[in-house]
Amino acid sequence: MVEWKWVKWVLLSAILLVLLQCGTVVNGQAASSGIYKEDVMNDSHFKPVEKSDSSLIDGPDIKLQSYPSLDRITANYVDNGRITTKTTRVWVHMLGWAILPFGSTNKITDAQVVLMTGDGKRQPIVDIATNKFFPKSTDNEKSKDSMLFQRSPDFRLQVDFSKLSKLFPLRIGYQLKTTQDPNHWSTYYLGTFTTDGVLKVPTIDDGLGPTSTVITGTGLPGCTITSDVNNETTTVKDDGTYALDLKTPLADHLLANPEITISENNQFGDFSEASQKQLKMSKAENNPAFHIEDNLSYPEGATDAEVMDDLRKRLEIQVDDEQLKVQYGSSKQNLAAFINSQAWGTTIAIPIYAKIPGYIQSNDIIVKITKKMENVIFTNQKSNLYFPNQPLPLNNTSIWSNDVWKLSVVDSRVIDQKWWTLTAIATESTKNNDKRDLSPFLWYVDGQQQQFPLNQLVTILDSRKTTPVSDVDGSKVYEQVFKARDSGIIIKTDSRMSPGAYEATITWTLQMEAQD
Repeated sequence: MVEWKWVKWVLLSAILLVLLQCGTVVNGQAASSGIYKEDVMNDSHFKPVEKSDSSLIDGPDIKLQSYPSLDRITANYVDNGRITTKTTRVWVHMLGWAILPFGSTNKITDAQVVLMTGDGKRQPIVDIATNKFFPKSTDNEKSKDSMLFQRSPDFRLQVDFSKLSKLFPLRIGYQLKTTQDPNHWSTYYLGTFTTDGVLKVPTIDDGLGPTSTVITGTGLPGCTITSDVNNETTTVKDDGTYALDLKTPLADHLLANPEITISENNQFGDFSEASQKQLKMSKAENNPAFHIEDNLSYPEGATDAEVMDDLRKRLEIQVDDEQLKVQYGSSKQNLAAFINSQAWGTTIAIPIYAKIPGYIQSNDIIVKITKKMENVIFTNQKSNLYFPNQPLPLNNTSIWSNDVWKLSVVDSRVIDQKWWTLTAIATESTKNNDKRDLSPFLWYVDGQQQQFPLNQLVTILDSRKTTPVSDVDGSKVYEQVFKARDSGIIIKTDSRMSPGAYEATITWTLQMEAQD
């Protein structure tokens, strides 16, 4: 018969053996779980303070006569003797007393063990976790000349190391308050957790643009990749590649930031960063109304790069850093054929961007191309203008035509790239040799009743000085209406005239970019 106690011992041994065999092994050392304490003080990444009397890093110096010391530090989720991003608890065991100078009237009123970040100089001290142990209910006094730090069980600190890389230097120590300065802690440290610091710098693959939602690149296998775009994370694969799915386009982030930054972290808080800037065409982006009105055409076989270069030069599009040898491209393909096949009077849009390896593609600049043979058109209602017969004698008389008629200029350009004038001049007619020359007697009368001889060049309309009478379908319409005794063309008779028929030819000229 088997004794029951012995059977229970065998079962416990078997269960314990199974548990031990299920431990995780990294580099030949077991990684601890959440319930086990494992030493983190004897690892090379923990640096104890050299002299306890120089350990004050913040607050008033209360001139301790004796300083406590560290005996051991343990933690859960330890890997190779180091705290990790999974660590949630740290236990501290201390030895000795904090003793005020003999005869001092100052008294200790409060004490706590603390885990903190910062160096008290360039970085302020920030408490990560504390364990306040004074006053205790068993203490008869509310203040003391000394404080014993050797307690059992160990001081336990509840921590959050999920962003461990941002906490270094991470210090373990203690804090005291006294009657002389009851509102401020005197902070002492006993040792510092350090990191190996910079990992091998990760890479960011080329090809990112404002519409990209995934960042790819390379890093150290097993490391965590994050970005400053949002809180999405990913892990570097065994082959050293990663793909960080942002689940949102980069465009919103790039509106307020000139670049993106990715961070690579391991479980020990070691980290590294890489950034990539976006190409900017600020001048073009701040004035995006780019429009070409012309009969554009390109030779058969012209490459997209050649078309891009021509469009860019026409509109003076350039990246901010002109030293960069960027490439200009478009999401449209076969640009020469696309533009050449454009129908008359239609408008097409071509997005243009800049790119270069090592940079994020620029925002698109939208270039519009309107294909028109004539951008400004002149029309005249009258092909012939008749004046009534006049009886003799002609004594310096002004003769008006009884016809009411108008001249029109329709400017259908989207943007006024050029200004124009409409001019007139009267010359001798060549149609009928039996008629006398009327041109020396023709005058133009404008709306202000000013008179100008038409045998010299006269400006009838000037787009810089004339207001359009209407705007139809985006086309500006300019008019000059002629009617008797208001404005128009008159005959001014004088003694040079004799009985007979007179005739002249008036030439109207619409001139673009007239010179002053």
